[in-house]
Amino acid sequence: MKEADRRTSEEMYVSSDVLMERAALKTLTAIDMAFPSASRFLIVCGPGNNGGDGLALGRLLLESGTRPDIALIGGEEKCSPLEKKQLASVRALDPELLLLSEVPSFPYDVVVDALFGVSLNRKVSGEYAEAVERINALRLSGAGIVSIDIPSGIDALSGKVMGVAVKADVTVSCGFVKLGELLFPGASCCGRIIRAEIGITDKALPAGDYIHALSPGDIRLPVRRSNTHKGSYGKVLLAAGSADISGAAVLAAEAVLRSGAGMVRVFTHENNRTVIGCRFPEALISTYKDGEDITELKKRLSEEAAWADTIAAGPGLGTDKTALAITEELLKIHADRPLVIDADAINLIAGKKTLLKYADENAVFTPHIAEMSRLSGEAPEEIKADPVGKVRSFMEKNKTNIILKDARSVIGDLKFGIYVNLNGNHGMATAGSGDVLTGICAGILARRTEGISPFALAAAIHGRAGDRARDILGADGMCASDLLKYIDDSEETIKGGLPE
Repeated sequence: MKEADRRTSEEMYVSSDVLMERAALKTLTAIDMAFPSASRFLIVCGPGNNGGDGLALGRLLLESGTRPDIALIGGEEKCSPLEKKQLASVRALDPELLLLSEVPSFPYDVVVDALFGVSLNRKVSGEYAEAVERINALRLSGAGIVSIDIPSGIDALSGKVMGVAVKADVTVSCGFVKLGELLFPGASCCGRIIRAEIGITDKALPAGDYIHALSPGDIRLPVRRSNTHKGSYGKVLLAAGSADISGAAVLAAEAVLRSGAGMVRVFTHENNRTVIGCRFPEALISTYKDGEDITELKKRLSEEAAWADTIAAGPGLGTDKTALAITEELLKIHADRPLVIDADAINLIAGKKTLLKYADENAVFTPHIAEMSRLSGEAPEEIKADPVGKVRSFMEKNKTNIILKDARSVIGDLKFGIYVNLNGNHGMATAGSGDVLTGICAGILARRTEGISPFALAAAIHGRAGDRARDILGADGMCASDLLKYIDDSEETIKGGLPE
């Protein structure tokens, strides 16, 4: 964004003054929409162009007859040149310029955070930390908090809190949304994100690998045609379930068909035949027995795989030698067919990393943070601190695809790039949710989508189903099987824009 800002000014001849004015105007519009009856304003400005945006906003309010309080943190001597111009313009209108110590504690209607923008690269301390704490205290007293560009204290790249951070109700993200506003913990500080187009276009962006998010209108299952049959929508072989675990196989199998695939065959332990048959009679079932000869098992598995055009493995599969044989065989024979690798299959590969060489551009791993840690050998806290970087490095090193599951799932697609999924909720933090995602992913891959990342689409449809379940059942009352009811597109319940 810093480079795009420079290019816009120096190469496209849209001056920084104009961009600052537009940022202020867009912020004023956002305030009018979010807090239409507000009359008491405090604008807290830092020593840079973000502070200049705040001063420009103060001037607009003064011109309209509203008299905001303005606090300039750090002193005039630390202002950027552009901010000094805005300060001179504001002073001509005789504003209320306050020191931080002079800011009253009575409730404001709106407090505008214009302390720091995307350039923050060190811990917030001293009077700046005091300013952040004062803003947050005023929020507790009833004021609405509006951050210009990004909540102060959030690292714009990682979402890390740099010591302390403003807790905003509305964030007016200028130009393009920043990754740190989408990843936690930064995302929890942004409130509602409004992207403000201030004149920085795609043409001003420097070359690079950008992070994508599917818009609500893109979150659609592939179109079904009238003149079709079950074979038109793909056949999925699902290796799931063990002698002691059947539920994961049921959840994943049903999710395959709920995602629109034509057929699903579950390859599972013989103990699960009755459970799966009763719970989900639409599934075909093939079983193996305890102590079955591994060579014979692999032969039968290969025959079952030849029937399928998409394969998934892992949910509830177990980690014994039979599960390892199944995982290894499917990795070796999936060839040009999509392969979804989840749960126990991931753990087995983590224990025998030589198997990673069989993963390719047709495979996708779907680990949560702990599974990713086992797979990559990196600590969970390292992965959470830089999920995008870890996904990118895993994808590039192993030449395969990945869905890293977390509160903000990060998807690495060799063809389409990196995505951050923006929907879903904490009600999905329950046993079985990952099994449903495996089924959705396999079902979508079986249908051979075009022009869109099937992995990002699967994650988004999974999250949308979770949001629908939460809206009806509440986050505490939902379980993984509830997601199955809300996978399809029959009800239009998607809201536009970025999540709150």
